Amino acid sequence: MIDAQRRRLDWVEATAAKLRLTNVTVVHARLEDYGRGPARESFHVATARALGPLPVVAELGLPLLAVGGQLLVPRGQPDSKELEQAALACEQLGGRVDDVVPNPSSPIDRVGFVVIMAKIAATSPRFPRRSGMPARTPLGQQRDQKR
Repeated sequence: MIDAQRRRLDWVEATAAKLRLTNVTVVHARLEDYGRGPARESFHVATARALGPLPVVAELGLPLLAVGGQLLVPRGQPDSKELEQAALACEQLGGRVDDVVPNPSSPIDRVGFVVIMAKIAATSPRFPRRSGMPARTPLGQQRDQKR
């Protein structure tokens, strides 16, 4: 688990210890920084919950994935505009939106879904952008603003 807030990591570590889980690693870092480090393009699967709109999740998650990897994003039902923006962001990041599948066991939303993004090419070294930029200016919205 990667998180910028130590208190959440402390909870994960305490929970893992109580459950005697030995394969849990926590990393205290911002994804914008971690996605530029040695772990870049090294994961096969990643997930992100409550991280932000899909284009932001794509920019923070896809740089961590190896080509062929998948980013699984649980959420409520995404609307067509958010999916279009995510697809535009993925194009710039070496990914694509592969599928949106129902998640009937979602504890968060009455109707839950999982958006599946695939990493199909290496991500440009320009991404992720510096801290705060993905949320302030999401990639998929940049084209909308130019229209």
